[in-house]
Order: sequence, then structure tokens, then C-alpha cells
Amino acid sequence: MHKSILVIGAAFAFAFATPGQAAELKIGVINSQQLIAESPQAAALSKKLEEEFAPERRELLAQQNEIQSLQEKYQRDAEVMSESERSSMQERIRDLGRDFQYRQRTISEDFQRRQREELATLQGQLQQAINAFAEAEGYDLILWEGVAYRGDAFDVTHELLAHMKQK
Repeated sequence: MHKSILVIGAAFAFAFATPGQAAELKIGVINSQQLIAESPQAAALSKKLEEEFAPERRELLAQQNEIQSLQEKYQRDAEVMSESERSSMQERIRDLGRDFQYRQRTISEDFQRRQREELATLQGQLQQAINAFAEAEGYDLILWEGVAYRGDAFDVTHELLAHMKQK
């Protein structure tokens, strides 16, 4: 919706501008994927989430190693084990595997939820940075989605990233 308003606004600006006014418009286009990937805020977000979920990932790795060790022991010693020992070890490996899969899925869902929350915050920060950049550089209009074609002369992504890294 917000993107449509921008595109419609740009169309009205061009439609109702006199030839002299149209030449004075300063328009820029931003590559949103590049902006999100290369912005300092996105790097900080990524680091924050990695640190937040590092303990859970370490626990998962330890649990995975335990399962692997038990599987290797079972394969190595199965022939010398009694039937009840084999059955007990198989059951333990199966239970640990189920628990591992459940915890992995839960952690993944939690990570994705936190990532969505942080991305919403990041979008607000990026919008503020875009506004500050546009005002500082004198842009009348900056677009970033829904543009069918743009010439390289309109791409201001690198300039915006440099502006953001200075702040």
C-alpha cells in the first residue's frame, strides 16, 4: 500500500509539473535487498541474534554429538550386547533423536520469530536513515520497491549506505 502511494505520488508529480519544474526534481532509487544486506544496522542485528541464540545452538550441537556417539557405540558393540541392552540403547537413541528434532524445530521457530521482530525494528531504522539522507542530499522522491526499470544514475543505494555508516 505504502509503495503504491509513492508510485502514484511520483506519477502525479510528473503529470502536473511544468517542464521547468520537472527538471528540478531530484529522484533516487534504492536497492532494498542490498541496503538490508549491507547496512551497519543489519550487521548489528545479525550479530545480536547470533549471540542471543548461541547457547541454544551449542546445546543442540552437544545433543547431536551425544546421539552420534551412542549410534557409533551401538554399531560397534551391538553383537556383544544382550537383547535387552540393544533394545534399551535403540530406545534411548530414538528418544534422544525425537527430543533433538523437537528442540531444533522449537529453536528455529523462536529464531525466526525474533528475526521478524528485529526486522520490523530495522525497517523503521532504515526509513529514518532514508529520510535523513533524502533531506541532507535534497532528494524530492526516493523509491525502493515496485520500480519496473531504473537507470543506474538514479540508484543511490551506495550513497545511502555511506551516509548510514558515517552516523
